[in-house]
Amino acid sequence: MNAATASLNFSTKKHQDWFDSNNASIKQLLTEKNAAHAAKLQNPSSTVLHQKWKQLRSCAQKELRQAENKWWSDKANEIQSYADANETQKFYDTIKAAYGPRHHSVHPVRTKDDVTLMKDQQGILSR
Repeated sequence: MNAATASLNFSTKKHQDWFDSNNASIKQLLTEKNAAHAAKLQNPSSTVLHQKWKQLRSCAQKELRQAENKWWSDKANEIQSYADANETQKFYDTIKAAYGPRHHSVHPVRTKDDVTLMKDQQGILSR
């Protein structure tokens, strides 16, 4: 693992994300929810602990949904302002930053003899 990390390193995100891990209220709510879940797992027959965990889980989902909706609304307003101002470069850059890079994959095709796989783009196109 250390050799792979040293030579390859970890990949970084290539797109923007709505989840703000620095938001203190959401972080505290998730910590409380996880603690309630751990307590529920320690005593699975307790209905009080189960209800507390369900209530905290519901509250956390609500807060996270609101944060996501706010982020997407702000991003849509930003994109719309670029479209209104006819700033096409910023418009497309913002869309690309929100959705991330497109993943292009090449699907291998078998040769005519049905033995080997062609993975290069030119070979696939010529086949």
